[in-house]
Amino acid sequence: MRPYVLLSLLAIPLAAACAVQSAPDLDVEPGATPSAEETFFNDNVKPVFEVNCAGCHANAADGYGAPDFLGASPDSFYGTLTARLDFVSCDVGNSMLLLKGADPGHSGVPLAPGDVPKVQQWLEMEANARFGGVCAGAPPAPDPTPDPEPDPESSSSSSSGGVEPEPQPQALNGLTAMESFGDCMTYTDWIDTGMYLVANQQAQYNNNNTECYNCHTNKNTGLNYMPDPDDTTRVMEAFQTMRYMYSSFNLLRWTVNDTDGSFKDLVRSYRWRDKGVEGGDHPPYTLAEEYTVAYENWFDLTYNRWKTAMESGTPCDPAAGDPP
Repeated sequence: MRPYVLLSLLAIPLAAACAVQSAPDLDVEPGATPSAEETFFNDNVKPVFEVNCAGCHANAADGYGAPDFLGASPDSFYGTLTARLDFVSCDVGNSMLLLKGADPGHSGVPLAPGDVPKVQQWLEMEANARFGGVCAGAPPAPDPTPDPEPDPESSSSSSSGGVEPEPQPQALNGLTAMESFGDCMTYTDWIDTGMYLVANQQAQYNNNNTECYNCHTNKNTGLNYMPDPDDTTRVMEAFQTMRYMYSSFNLLRWTVNDTDGSFKDLVRSYRWRDKGVEGGDHPPYTLAEEYTVAYENWFDLTYNRWKTAMESGTPCDPAAGDPP
């Protein structure tokens, strides 16, 4: 499994990663004393978002056209964020608020390491208040206290005659599901379905048609590495890059249950199809039918392998899918 770091915040490329669904309302009367969760947010989290995020995500005039998911002003931050299940749910590991800053394609600065536990603690407080507990797939809360010294007698008896308990399988969240899907991707499928050929798609650039691979020559181009299909070495490298965060958001996304925001499933993201028709600075194009079919066939093959692995409790071995 490939490691990744959870930091912070949402921006345009990942806006489609989770459906925007409503979190439950706690039915707070206007003018009532703020809840413990809101008080903690106002004291510890809102100042972090004001410094790091509001310049783009609470500002309709920002130069990036970033979504104003924080609301119009600091007074609206709490209500706006808690109304969305992709931000506040029973599963802290599904929250985009603990994800976006680690994305190298994000224009803003990541949260400082000392601020990450504050955001996570607040999200866990909300999970308990709104959903009666934190989902099984959420990461554990950070423990600020050092581990106690081990009991020599206890350690001795455990090593000599005790039986270590079997590790319990952890429920999936969006992050772990995306990574395990990447483990199940294979280079053979990538080639056999024609996924590497999508780089031949033409787009209109400066009144001329040009193949995608002329711009997407490395992983830094929109985290979408699509080299010349004739360059086998780079096709192999691109496959490995596209398997994991954040490049993999170009291929798939996760959905959440609309009751509590827990992980539901992985689905196609259709970014390669939609990018050419959504406007903006990207050259326009209409993805050819043959490439759409290649993508859908590839997803189905990989999804079925991933689903079987998850149901059997035997995750895919990423090395088995590596290029030769």
